[in-house]
Order: sequence, then C-alpha cells, then structure tokens
Amino acid sequence: GIYGYQIGTGNNSGGAVGAYSSSTWGGLGYSDVSGNRWGMYTPANAKIEGYLLVGNPSAPATNPAGQYTALYSHSFDAATVGWSQLLLCGANTWYYGFSSNNGRLYWPDGAAFNRAMAYSPWIWLPDGISDVHADFNFSCTTENNYDGVFLEYTTNGSTWTKITAFDIGPYPDNADGSNTSCSGTNNQSCWNGTVNGPSRTSALGISNTWIQFRFTSMSDNSTTGIDFSLYGFGVYCLLPSIGGAFAAGNIYAQNNVYAGSNVLLGDVAEYFDVEGGTEPGDIIALKINGRYSISNIPYNPHLIGVHSTNPTVTLNTPSGTPVSLSGRVPVKVSGENGFIRSGDFLTSSSVKGHAMKADKSCFVIGRALENFEQNGQGKLICIVEPGWYNPSSSGQNAGGSFFIKKGEVSETITDNAVLKDSRIFITFRSRIGTDYWIDSVADGTFIIRLDNPAEKDIPVDYFIDNARLISGDVKTSEVFKTSDVLTISPPGLLPENRNSAPPPSPLQPENAWIWSDETGFKMTKDINTLKKERENYERKMAEELLNEQKEKETEEKRLLELREKKK
Repeated sequence: GIYGYQIGTGNNSGGAVGAYSSSTWGGLGYSDVSGNRWGMYTPANAKIEGYLLVGNPSAPATNPAGQYTALYSHSFDAATVGWSQLLLCGANTWYYGFSSNNGRLYWPDGAAFNRAMAYSPWIWLPDGISDVHADFNFSCTTENNYDGVFLEYTTNGSTWTKITAFDIGPYPDNADGSNTSCSGTNNQSCWNGTVNGPSRTSALGISNTWIQFRFTSMSDNSTTGIDFSLYGFGVYCLLPSIGGAFAAGNIYAQNNVYAGSNVLLGDVAEYFDVEGGTEPGDIIALKINGRYSISNIPYNPHLIGVHSTNPTVTLNTPSGTPVSLSGRVPVKVSGENGFIRSGDFLTSSSVKGHAMKADKSCFVIGRALENFEQNGQGKLICIVEPGWYNPSSSGQNAGGSFFIKKGEVSETITDNAVLKDSRIFITFRSRIGTDYWIDSVADGTFIIRLDNPAEKDIPVDYFIDNARLISGDVKTSEVFKTSDVLTISPPGLLPENRNSAPPPSPLQPENAWIWSDETGFKMTKDINTLKKERENYERKMAEELLNEQKEKETEEKRLLELREKKK
C-alpha cells in the first residue's frame, strides 16, 4: 500500500496525511507542535465500519451448548403450589397426598367412564431461550390398554396440543379410555398398564409466551386399576448464548473504558424529559400521568434517579435532564430525619429535590457514602441504588407455616423466634373470604384472628422481621409442627381450575415466572442475574488467561536477557 515515515517532531505533520479540506483531514504517524505523537490522528469526525479493538482483548466467549437451566421445578413433598384439577365427567379426579413419605399428585383408576385433568401453573418462557422441554417422574398402575394418562400443553388457554414426542419415557401404547363426555371410549396413545418414569418431552420449540401443561386421565367402564402418580415436574431450557466472535459496530477493550474521566469513578445516566427546571443533585420521580418531575414528597414510592452533575456515560438522545440510574453522584440532602451517616439508605424528603435518611420501610434512591451532620440542607456523595428498603432492628428474619382449621376464627402460633416488637407478615395460600388481623404479639407467640369462621382448612405462611436469633419449633393450638417448610398443603382434592386464559405478560419478561390463582405472579428464575454471573465468569477466565500469557511473555523475556548476558 502506502508507506510513509516522519523524521523529527514538532512540525504538525505525519508519515502519511490525507485531506478533504483544511479542517477535514487525518494523519498516520502524526506529530503535533507540542511533540505529542499519535499513531492515528484527526481533528474531524471519524468512522469505522467494523469493530474496534483497543489493546489485545480476548474474543468474547460463547455460552457452551448443553448447559440447561430450570425455569420451573417443583416436587410435591410439601405443597401443590399452583396446581389445580378439573373433573370433566365421571367420579374420579386428581388429588394430593403421600406415598412412602413422598408427596404426589395422583388419579385413582376406577371401573367407570371417567375423564379428568391436572393443571400446572402458567409458566413464562422468556424470549431467546431454546430446547424447552418438561421433565417429570411418575408411576402408572392402571388397567392395561383401557385406562391411562397423556400430557398436553397450551399457550392461549383454549387450544391444547397433545405431546407425543419424548426423549425419555414415551407412551408405551394406546388405551381405550373415556371420551370427553363419558359416553364411550376414545383410543389414545398414553401411559397405561404398569410403567414408571422418569420422562422427558422432546424440545417444544416455543419461547416468549406463557405455557400451561395438563395431565389428562381417562378410564373406560371395565376393570379397576390402582392409580397414576406424579412425583415432580419441571420445565428446562437452554439460555440465550452469550458472547461470540468480534462483531461490527462494537468496541472491545483489553482494560478499562473511561468516559468523561480518567479515574474509576462516575455514573451511568439516561436523558429524561423532566417537568420544570432541575438542578444537579435533584431527586427525580415518576408521576402518575407517566411524566417525570422533581420529587416533592417524603417517602416517594416512585423515585427513579438523581440529576447527574457530570455523567460518565449517557444513554439515548442528549435532550432533557441526565438522570443517574447507577453509580456515584452528588445528591441534595436534608437533615429533617436526623444526621446522615455513611451507609445510611436515602429516601425523598419533604424538601423539593432533597433526600433524607430512610428510617422505615420505603422506596430509596440509594445509600450515602459520606456523613451529613447538619439540620439544614446540603449535598453529599451517594451511590444510586433505587429499590425497596426494609429495615430490621436486629437484622434477623425467620418464618414458618401453619393451618387455620375449618370453622375456627383464631389461631395461636407459638414460635421462639417471635419477639414482642417483631413485625409479622402473613400470606394466605388459599382464599379466605373474610377480614383478618394480627393480635397479641408477645415473646414467643402471636395470634391471628378472622372476622368469620374459616370455610375450610387454610394453609398460612408467616414471615418474622426482627426475629430472635435462634428459632425453635412452631406450634399452633392444634399442635401442628413445621421445620423449614414454607408452604404446607393438606392432603386431599386439588383446587379446581377456574381460569382458562393466560395472564398478561410479566413486568420483567426476560426472567422466568409462574402464575396461578393461588400464587399470583411469582419469579422462579432471575435470568438476568444468571447472565451476569456467566458473563463475570467468562470475563474472569479471560483475565486469568491474559495474565498467564503476560507471565509467560515476561518469563521468556527474562530468559532471553539471561542468554544475551551470557554471550
């Protein structure tokens, strides 16, 4: 190509210089009047169509194939948690119980026409995943070739697809079970006769949607069998790959990337259209109408960030107010809630745009990194970490489970972890249909009361904030005991399936969720965290490899110098 070499410095020239105009030019091997030397220099805009390597970065690693993660995994040893049943026709449906100390869902095989279904919770399949399949364990002792169970799934609640392809534990053959109206037989491939799991479906090839599974049982009107039992059920997938080859449009750096600073301090900000004039350090909040404004109420639950003084990295179109979403920034503070110490959580105060020390459960903007020991207003450095703050005077938490028996209007719970100043949080695992309250919290005990008698046995979970360090057995007036089980379901009939339509998309669709009448929305896998953990692991491995290469090069250089000295 073209080769140019510059001798000397200080004359604004280079080995090779190309120009479009007096202000649009670039030089290779360039030296300015001050003697600074640059491999490449231009005072104008620059463009690279491909990727840019800074230093000698390692190629991005790709997530290895064959590593699965569980989107949902559940045994029935202690709970049904979101599973339900529907009796289509006949007498027998699906129940929850125990067999040799193992929890199970089971359908008893009878001698009459019968059709029933056991439904899983709705399970969210995040976008980008692959090789989705269901794993489960079962035992089948039904009338051979006449009574059996098969598996289906739906993504819309109305159209059900029968699963016929399995990697492990397929249907052995067909059975003449009942049709959907119990008026005759309906020959289907299914598990029937004496057969045991485990079983795994083949890949379903779907993502970015809700999915629900159901086990459909059917029997004809002849000989009685024993039952079909389900001992556990899970949904697994391959996560989206991470990394890959160097890609156009990206910047890859061997070490750090600095923006607006040459020290490892700063923040990441995004531009927001904030109502009214804002100043650096103001706390910004979301309004009910979807707009943004300076926070002007204490304990504001809609805080999003801080007006950044000098953002290190900014996102989106540079128009409006740069609001820091993470990192270290100066923030306006008020001493109205007492002196602020380094490490204290900060929430909004009654002073417009100012933070104060959080002293109760509330939404916070982050934590103070400096002390502020004044009664007025000022500024300090904080680390922006928006989220919910739930203080505990002891820092200890505990919990347990119990039943409110049918017909009862109160239950006394004895737990050594309870203190007279503990806070008790209750979660009912079934509908109660009446008001309730926590009464008489004392050392080692508390009472829950209902306005009206319980219509059925109600399983209850409780959480103790500010708990005693050592927890003993949990007892109710019915001498029910539990250890570390959070949810206990009584043996018996599964709840009836009442909802056919899937729920709306979750607020964080990139993670794994389940939904049912019993559980509501419940995250089952924080995939974002998994990705970050894998990325950190790959980055650590790359750094270790680079360090090994540097050590090897240093050792080779040392040996070369020794050989040169010997000469």
